[in-house]
Amino acid sequence: MVPKSEASLRISVDSLLKLPEKASYHARSGQATAKVEKSGDTIYVSATCDSLAREVEYYQSLYEWECRRSGLYKTQYDELMEKRHDPLKFGGFCLFAGLMAGIYLMKTTSKT
Repeated sequence: MVPKSEASLRISVDSLLKLPEKASYHARSGQATAKVEKSGDTIYVSATCDSLAREVEYYQSLYEWECRRSGLYKTQYDELMEKRHDPLKFGGFCLFAGLMAGIYLMKTTSKT
């Protein structure tokens, strides 16, 4: 969900009536903007919100979070693989030790 952006203005009626021609009040919060201006005896109020930019920011933050998270998991995986012993090396050592023990036992028992 895209976070909400809201801009608001609090202007007294007296301030609005005293506002010079072509002058305006502005407010901005995130992607939301509000504008109040006076032209003659008419007061104009306009507001905009760039929702596409909000969505881009939202998905970009998700993407960056996933990149950081996957980088963390990769780092942890790499550290685990460095600490892990190769089972084939251990199995080969056991096989070699067993053969050597067998040869030694055969030589020592065949002398009698």
